[in-house]
Amino acid sequence: MSESISPGRVREVIRVLHVIHWFRRGGIETQLLRIFSEYDRNRFHMDACVMGSDPGDLAEEAKSSGAEVLVCRRSANLLDFSRRFENLVKTKNYQVVHCHGEAWSGPILRGAFRAGVPVRISHARSSLAEGMEVGRNPLMRAARAVVVGWGRHWANRYATHGCAVSRSAMEARWPEWLSNPKRCVVWTGGVDLNRFGLADWHRTKDPAGQIIICVASLRPVKRHDLLLRIFAEVVRKVPLARLVLVGEGRYRARYRRLADRLGVAPAVDFLGQRDDVPELLRSAKVYVSCSEVEGLSNSLLEAQATGLGIVASDIPGNREALAREYHPFMFSLDTPEKAVPAIVRMLSDDSLVERLGRAGREHACRFYDSREKLEELQEYYVSWLKETVVSGANEKG
Repeated sequence: MSESISPGRVREVIRVLHVIHWFRRGGIETQLLRIFSEYDRNRFHMDACVMGSDPGDLAEEAKSSGAEVLVCRRSANLLDFSRRFENLVKTKNYQVVHCHGEAWSGPILRGAFRAGVPVRISHARSSLAEGMEVGRNPLMRAARAVVVGWGRHWANRYATHGCAVSRSAMEARWPEWLSNPKRCVVWTGGVDLNRFGLADWHRTKDPAGQIIICVASLRPVKRHDLLLRIFAEVVRKVPLARLVLVGEGRYRARYRRLADRLGVAPAVDFLGQRDDVPELLRSAKVYVSCSEVEGLSNSLLEAQATGLGIVASDIPGNREALAREYHPFMFSLDTPEKAVPAIVRMLSDDSLVERLGRAGREHACRFYDSREKLEELQEYYVSWLKETVVSGANEKG
């Protein structure tokens, strides 16, 4: 059981455990590494637990920030998985377990409850239920149904609080929590406004600088196939346009073949995973996202903070993320051809992109400053812990 806390008083140092799949390159991993390097060490100590088969190539970076990285491999045997997590943390005296594992939050939070952790948070990061891309394999689909079903059931039962990266993600994943604002909040990790500064494409009149960029993992839900088809139409109108794709995934070879069939392969750069994303964004002029679903796209926020022109699929997560000035340039996935004139217009109209970029940067600064978001998260931890202490005292009384 966790160390007891006197009613009305929170321990000077609150111990928080973040649970993720692994420390590979991605949105939550990047956010968590930033949190580990910047959180208030006078008030908190934060560690991580990974559920994947290995900690990931960025685990050492987490450790260098002073975090202990625990390992509890997830399993389709949810009861066993929950018990192993309980045994792993019950002597660690964590006051907060914050699970970023979507449907896997269920067994994690059940284990945290049995270990006596007072604040247990389930964090929804997508409007797509985890595991929905398993394909048509009946065994995989059955396993997904078990994990998602029991995960949701246990998360509802054992989570003291819920987070979502956007209201649309909350509505899609945990709509019942919206009726209880004390239990759930919309919280985004935000964007590092210093790292993602304004683009400098406008400093040059080089006509070859007509760069379109997308930063996203190469998997079906991101719809790179649609992006390549849109680009094939754009390049007919803007022959010097180039498409830069940043990200890795098992569909890379398939998308390369598609680019070749469309006749645009020489104008498409598949860069894979990169550490210089801020510089790549600043070298581009237009960011395009064709995603089918998003909770809140970190890459879209970064492009907005960089002041790029943005053309994005009109889905709830994207509309929620973007400044209203971008909304007229969003397109329905049913009519992707409407993205073509929007992209062409931005590539040919510097003043339009500058106007949109200023609005996007201001929007990012106002709503998605990562420093302010970290302070906000820390205050949630403090208030929620006080809440559970008072609630426990009242129940005993």
